[in-house]
Amino acid sequence: ARASLKQAQAALDKASGSKVPSVSGGLDASRKRTPGSEDTDSYSFDLSASYELDLWGRVDSLVEAERLDFQATQADLETARISVAGSIAQTWLDIITTRKEKEIVKLQLENNSALLDLINFRFEHSMANALDSLQQQETVASTRAGIPLLEAKEQVLLNNLALLLGMSSSDKLQINRTDLPKLPPFPALGIPADLLKFRPDIKSAQFNLISSDWDVAAARANRLPALNLTGGYGYSASEMSLLFDNWFISLGASLAATLFDGGTKSAEVRRLEAGVEAELAAYREAVFQAVMEVENSIINEKKQKEYVTLLEEQYTLAKQTLTEAERQYTNGLQSFIPVITELPKVHTLEKRLISEKAKTLKYRIALYRALGNRWTEQWKEEK
Repeated sequence: ARASLKQAQAALDKASGSKVPSVSGGLDASRKRTPGSEDTDSYSFDLSASYELDLWGRVDSLVEAERLDFQATQADLETARISVAGSIAQTWLDIITTRKEKEIVKLQLENNSALLDLINFRFEHSMANALDSLQQQETVASTRAGIPLLEAKEQVLLNNLALLLGMSSSDKLQINRTDLPKLPPFPALGIPADLLKFRPDIKSAQFNLISSDWDVAAARANRLPALNLTGGYGYSASEMSLLFDNWFISLGASLAATLFDGGTKSAEVRRLEAGVEAELAAYREAVFQAVMEVENSIINEKKQKEYVTLLEEQYTLAKQTLTEAERQYTNGLQSFIPVITELPKVHTLEKRLISEKAKTLKYRIALYRALGNRWTEQWKEEK
């Protein structure tokens, strides 16, 4: 994105150079050899300049179009910064979430192993049957099998984060945080019109729209006659010592106009006018997309909070049910079926709560990205 900005700056400088005269110079020396006579030397030095009078604003239109293209590229750089920052934050959350899930699974493995020991003890004393032991062994094996997948997921996320940070390896990455951060206060949304100021992708679309309009103006002016001024100043002599004694000057002006081009220039105008319509549609789409993203992020976060609250209630009830089932089984009041039924539910809810809380934070990240801001403008460009 920074390289594209440099290209846009160079294109703007190139277009701006058309507003000043073009000056060139040359130095020539030659020797003519004729049999039977002396060699003839000749020397010349000249300066020439040319300049197009911008009668119809063609050059100014081109420069203005390039200036707007440069501003659009600046906005694209801000969009890239926000996108990278959002991706880094989301990947960081995924790593913490995965580590929390792995921690929960390992704790579940310890609890399941302890319960298996209890069942085996009861089995040895004829207080439980072989089926209870086999079912619990299956649960322990299933829990243990989930750990390698979480370890692989964590390493892949670390590699992704290293890539986003511009690092060749994730070995140097250290994430010391162990818990998910608390959700910060809800940001001030302002009014929808603020998106036009703070969303860089909208600003880019706006600049592209205005730039295409200036391109049309330049194309229309290109159909009119062009007035070019030329001038020359030089010296010529047969000896180098006399070079600057013989000088000449020339001035000229030319008015050029296309009499017939088969409709080429008119077709170019129509092509650029259609481009303006396309840029207008892109601008409208960018605005509507921005409003939709903000609204979606707000409703997603709101409903996600409600969902997490209900999920916590469900988890509390499931855990109470499991505790009671284990108590009745231990006291010989109930079979092992209620325990083996509730145990997977509690395990699943424990992991789901972590991932759903992380999803709430991701919706907030999406809201920040959708709102846009000027915080990226404070970043200093690399020299």
